[in-house]
Amino acid sequence: MAHIITGLILLLTGLLFIFIDRYFPYVELMSGFTEKGFKRIIGSLITIGVLLVSFGVYTYVTYQPPFIEVRAAGEKYLIDGEIGTVGYILNEMDIYREHKETSIHLVFWDSIDVEKVTISLTSPSGTVIESNGKFHLVQNEMSKAVKEQIQFASVYEWSPVTFSQSGKWKVTVTGDGKHMASWTISVFQEISS
Repeated sequence: MAHIITGLILLLTGLLFIFIDRYFPYVELMSGFTEKGFKRIIGSLITIGVLLVSFGVYTYVTYQPPFIEVRAAGEKYLIDGEIGTVGYILNEMDIYREHKETSIHLVFWDSIDVEKVTISLTSPSGTVIESNGKFHLVQNEMSKAVKEQIQFASVYEWSPVTFSQSGKWKVTVTGDGKHMASWTISVFQEISS
């Protein structure tokens, strides 16, 4: 949005200079310019303004948020990760906690053979947890309701995992030996009673 506003300001400034040059050529503001310098400034202002407005409109039209919020079955879900390839779905109220067994729901936009999918979790200290083939297809109300709103192939639940420490964990998904997606998830400290 800032690109559009800045571009419009530059365009208006250029048009204002053209208007002043056309109707008030003898004001003190205009006497400081040479004819060649004035044309360069007007050309630069208008060119930069048009480029900024174009870039701003392009960015606004093609922007894709890094996550998707979906309301389904009275609950709010967040789909994060690499949208359009592989991501994970999380209920708004759920968070990942250290030393608590939890499962990760993966969203695949393309159909895939989950037997060939490998997930690696890298802890903040560098420890790697790797898994292949521990996936279960999820076909509950949540997955059906979310699938109605967003077109993806399937939701799989990865077998429960326990995070050994809090912090940013890197999730890497590979399929058939090829890198499919990677993202980070936040794991929070266990709340002591």
